[in-house]
Amino acid sequence: MPFRFWIGFWVMVALLIIVAFELSFLVRYITRFTEECFACLVAVIFIYEAFHKLSDIREHQPVHIGQSCSRY
Repeated sequence: MPFRFWIGFWVMVALLIIVAFELSFLVRYITRFTEECFACLVAVIFIYEAFHKLSDIREHQPVHIGQSCSRY
């Protein structure tokens, strides 16, 4: 646990420095591999959220297959 704490602490310090001095322009120096990994992560998060919302809809508004509808 202390190892994870120190990793998190130093990442936090680095990110605070980046934010404080507006060093976001340095992103263009990141390798294409890192950019593709980040894009893949974002895509996976969007896909996961879509399926999660679909499962919530299915739980709250189930589809009744095979039942006749008397209104039509």
